[in-house]
Amino acid sequence: MIMLNMIKAETKRLIKSKGFWISVLIYILVFITCFYMQLSAEQSTSFVDEGISKEPGFYISVDASIKSLNQLVQTFGFGFGSLVLGIYFTSFVCSEYTSGYIKNTAVLEGGRKAVILSKIMVALVISFIILALNYLIGWILGICFIDNFMINPAQEIFIDFSMMLLLMCALFSLIIFLSTIFHNKTFGIVLLFLIASGMLQPFLDSIFNLLHISFASEYTLSYFFSTILPVSGPVVSHAFMMSIAFILVYNIGSAIVLQKTDI
Repeated sequence: MIMLNMIKAETKRLIKSKGFWISVLIYILVFITCFYMQLSAEQSTSFVDEGISKEPGFYISVDASIKSLNQLVQTFGFGFGSLVLGIYFTSFVCSEYTSGYIKNTAVLEGGRKAVILSKIMVALVISFIILALNYLIGWILGICFIDNFMINPAQEIFIDFSMMLLLMCALFSLIIFLSTIFHNKTFGIVLLFLIASGMLQPFLDSIFNLLHISFASEYTLSYFFSTILPVSGPVVSHAFMMSIAFILVYNIGSAIVLQKTDI
């Protein structure tokens, strides 16, 4: 009962938060700006289509023609959405510690576990909303401005949507974990930027290569944020399994840390 009430309260706090809707608006403007810049680049006489590729970083345009809805969402929606809403989510989680409100909930029976569970439910709501907006706005812009724009089959959209949803929840679970340990949003925001941008991956690749375990790169969260996600093949099941593993590990870790913390 306490857990359900806390989930309802946290979800209500999210929906009523002006900061959340401002973050959503900022993200929408960023997404539309990226789309416009990409459209302008493709219409330029100097544009050369180098095919579908992805390297670490955020893009306002890429050297590849955007021809499908999934491609548009993955290229400009996934990374920027994770970053912008991730910054808000970090503040959302840490505010409970900085305001001292955590003392009111942690003392309740099962309250500490409920705190963590309610946060991951909020992360799920945020991830769903931002991805739904990605596809809706991407569909409208693509149909209106891109010739022969392809709307992917429903099954492909479902797979891509589900993968990105789980990966965003995994990233937000890491934020919950860091916030639970440090009670400070700085650590979460810095790591959020490094992972969502893909900038952390080259550093990890270098370390794993040095240790002769290069395969380990494919088992890091940042790997999936610096890779174009397919809708079929072994990478799909790998992405699903690793996302779920990250969510479980980070949230169980958060619950253990909070359980042992003297508040």
